[in-house]
Amino acid sequence: MSAETGLQKAEDFAKVSEIDFVSQFTEGIRVLQEVLGLTRKIEKVPGQVIKVYKVVGELEDGTVGEGEDIPLSHYETEVADTFELDVKKYRKVTSLEAINDKSYEQAVTDTDDKMVRQIQGTIKQSFFDFLPTGTGRATGVGLKGALAQTWGQLKVITEDYDVADADLIYMVNPLDIASYLEDTEVTVQTVFGMTYIKNFLGLYDVLVYSGVERGMVYGTAKNNLILYYTNPRNSDIAKAFDFTTDETGYVGVHHDTTYKNMTTETTAICGIALYAELLDWVVVGSIGAKPAESVTLSQKTMSIGVEETKQLSATVIPAEAGKATFASSAPDKATVDPDTGLVTGVAAGSTNITATVGDKTSAACVVTVTGE
Repeated sequence: MSAETGLQKAEDFAKVSEIDFVSQFTEGIRVLQEVLGLTRKIEKVPGQVIKVYKVVGELEDGTVGEGEDIPLSHYETEVADTFELDVKKYRKVTSLEAINDKSYEQAVTDTDDKMVRQIQGTIKQSFFDFLPTGTGRATGVGLKGALAQTWGQLKVITEDYDVADADLIYMVNPLDIASYLEDTEVTVQTVFGMTYIKNFLGLYDVLVYSGVERGMVYGTAKNNLILYYTNPRNSDIAKAFDFTTDETGYVGVHHDTTYKNMTTETTAICGIALYAELLDWVVVGSIGAKPAESVTLSQKTMSIGVEETKQLSATVIPAEAGKATFASSAPDKATVDPDTGLVTGVAAGSTNITATVGDKTSAACVVTVTGE
């Protein structure tokens, strides 16, 4: 007896899941392109080499006498580094039990979504591992200072190329920007698993991502970024494998059922890399600690017994200057944890506990240890 017309079969759900997988991944890339102003997409053959360049050369003196030959200014674009664009292959399975518990659509969709996010994570991390190779350098006090100095270096680098402030992008760690957002109203957007803040402090378009090393700022011109990708439809891969993809060709996915272990399998391939074309146009900024204006202790005197512990704390202004380091003038009488300020009585007597940040030292807390 033939199946009823319109009956939905497992392969129908599989195809829908493949399309959802591709659509979710492609939408993430599309939003990332929009935020970064990515207009340069280059399709590559798997294994093809990507070249990153730097420009070298100097402008000759333009003061030339009558009848003299004008000296030739010579510039060259040198290959600074090379990378091979690999096709990454991923696979995961969903068990019969998971499908039975959650339904096919939910069980496969849940794990597919997780897989998409993690593939996106590998692309992001590769990009952020590459950025520190940029040759520009800047240092500023605090995040605002580091952003300003990075902006300044980028303006110097790009001043002959008509690059507007809105054409620059900066990247920071969440922990470095968090304190600035406490009392500031900003509009944030989630982009490819990152947070995007437009016009931060009235000037900077910022990507916030934990893959940025804490204490660092990366900056570049948006048009310096290129998205390289391999298309599973336009290579010999398509002759051998049936992957679902879309017009972008960023990712290919296929679902299959394995009866010997009663699982449904998701296989995905993706060859995407995000690089800066010119390393000279990537500025690596360092966030320097703010100098402490004052350091105060929670108490000026303390009485403590032998082997007893009490907590001493320090308040640093401004907080961005860092944490205080504690020290005891007589550790044979009382010790103090240099990081936490936990005081422990050792023997009867007294000691001075101080807290230091940079060259700022608080007034000492006099600790008196009683008992044997």
